[in-house]
Amino acid sequence: MTHNTGKIAVISGAAHGIGKAVALLLAEQVKALVLIDIDAQGLARTQAEMNEKSGTVAACYVYAADVTQEPQVRQVFAEIRNICPRIDILINAVGGSSSSGEAGVLTENMSLQQWQAMLSLNLSSAFLCCREVISLMKKQGYGRIVNFSSIARHGPAETKYPALMRHPKPALTVLRANWPGKSHPSASPAMLSLPVSP
Repeated sequence: MTHNTGKIAVISGAAHGIGKAVALLLAEQVKALVLIDIDAQGLARTQAEMNEKSGTVAACYVYAADVTQEPQVRQVFAEIRNICPRIDILINAVGGSSSSGEAGVLTENMSLQQWQAMLSLNLSSAFLCCREVISLMKKQGYGRIVNFSSIARHGPAETKYPALMRHPKPALTVLRANWPGKSHPSASPAMLSLPVSP
């Protein structure tokens, strides 16, 4: 038997990998789930798998959006706040390399454009989502934020994972200076091989 906490959770990167796994895990433990990903078809598959499970959440809201883009993040969270009375949990699971393949480029060979793409995908996406929920969580007096990172950051240099990008999400510890709740700056639970979103 599962335990429904009555909480509302938002998950970015919910179409694949860790984000999808977390969504399926929380499906029977929360009152409502909000799933965000740039891959609309992947989101539909995640939602379908949730519906196949017994005792799924009372409500599930799906948003196809690019969380590296500030206007899209603002619009999505404005809609979420109109629908949901509160946001108790934020899971940031967006990350990896973009379609231009930065993960296979050594730092000394990386262009500024590739560097900025990596920052946008792995760091700015989490920052933008965190910024949208922190004020609300403060007013509620409760909130939990978890930022997932790549375990490749622990690997050897031979992986060609850019050395300067091995610890992107721990940079979000700066947010804790004005955050009274509990947050986990970076969790890297597994090595995954996933398709790259467009």
